[in-house]
Amino acid sequence: MKAWEEFLKKQEDLLGEQTVNQWLRSLQILHFDATNLYLEAADAFHMLWFEEHMRPLIKAHLLNNNSRTIKVHIHVPDNAANKKQDKTQKTPAFSPIADKLDPIATLANFIPAKANEVVMRLCCELTGVDPISLHFTSCPNLAACNPIFLWGKAGTGKTHLLMALTHLFCQRGLKALFVRAETFTEHVISAIRSSEMQKFREIYRHVDALLIDNVHVFMRKDATQEELFHLFNALHLSNKQIVLSSNVPPFQLEEIEPRLISRFEWGIVLQLNELTETERKKLLVHCCKIRKFPLTEKICSFLVRTFSNNHSLLRAFEALLLRIYLKDKSFNTDKLQLEQVETILSDLIQFEQKKTLNTDTILSAVASYFDIAPTEIIGKSQSQRHTFPRQISIYLCRILLKLSFTQIGKIFSRDHSTAVTAVKQIKIKLEKRDKELQEALKQIEIIAMASLDKEVAIPGILTNDRNSDHYFIKS
Repeated sequence: MKAWEEFLKKQEDLLGEQTVNQWLRSLQILHFDATNLYLEAADAFHMLWFEEHMRPLIKAHLLNNNSRTIKVHIHVPDNAANKKQDKTQKTPAFSPIADKLDPIATLANFIPAKANEVVMRLCCELTGVDPISLHFTSCPNLAACNPIFLWGKAGTGKTHLLMALTHLFCQRGLKALFVRAETFTEHVISAIRSSEMQKFREIYRHVDALLIDNVHVFMRKDATQEELFHLFNALHLSNKQIVLSSNVPPFQLEEIEPRLISRFEWGIVLQLNELTETERKKLLVHCCKIRKFPLTEKICSFLVRTFSNNHSLLRAFEALLLRIYLKDKSFNTDKLQLEQVETILSDLIQFEQKKTLNTDTILSAVASYFDIAPTEIIGKSQSQRHTFPRQISIYLCRILLKLSFTQIGKIFSRDHSTAVTAVKQIKIKLEKRDKELQEALKQIEIIAMASLDKEVAIPGILTNDRNSDHYFIKS
């Protein structure tokens, strides 16, 4: 079938020839006509892989000569169960391995932004901890807000907080389970593959608190979302605490079932904000104290100014510590000079400078997507062709660059009230899940990333950033 073969070739560019041969070409074609394709999978796991990874692409990319979608029917033969039993000894048993908690990820080691004080108070109330002394003073207040949904850019401390809460729950004698979304997905697939979903459910449903990190990773994972939906309901009905984290708020989650998004919004949704420069300096000093690696005021200020977010700052600190240690274990940090730091971290400094996002990058990316010139975005035209890209550009300058409305007004040759209105209009469309806007933001992000560096993720739009959110490097 020509359309199927063309579809497979497209997938080779995305997934690689080996993956396509293993999972797609191995599907047996039973019958096909102009609008239907009947396939046979080797086993249930084979079919599950197809449903999770390929089904969402079928509607858009598997088309006949009349540009109509070819409907794919896939099934597992009756004798597949017998074949599976014959190979039982080769099927690994379901033995989930929990994600390890970083011992340094505690509430005492969390340096919150002033804007995150509400999150800190909620965490303290949830675990029965006094906000000042950080000692236990009352009973845990589970399920008062359920679920708790924390969202923010990479580096704002989501993972750190979830681990800290897990530590505290366990210290209170509660059964708490911290798991990354990737690990949860692996557990679901492993349980299905070994026919031990009952064991999976016994593990996940008999907890006092479940904390899942980076739920945006569940996009397009239909089987995982289905199991999470039922798990969520079971825990919620039992008044078990659920804490979730993501890089975007629930309404911006992509390709997650609406019924799940609805449940994510049942409790309280809180944003974790980035630290200010002063707060990041406090974080760095605290890191130096923990790692017993003191740095001078001058070096600390330089690092904070050079590395613009928590993630890059702590990566630079870790690199500095490691490189000095590898060169000379007995090196006295009191003798460390700023010039030496600049030399040791020269590659990271260049990388940081290269990936700096600015108004020109945003304007170029938006202009490229809408096929207009950047000068047209900041021009006087009031046509829809120009006003919509202009609103998006203003919104991104506000959200990503944290520019004031007055600054934005100067860039776009308008007063600050126009900038305020533009941001409000984009936010309203996002809350309504406007498909045109979501697609525009997604593609603009890709264009902007390509113009900077393929390894650099631009936070705050619709990224799927899987970077760690720890505030501290691992010991």
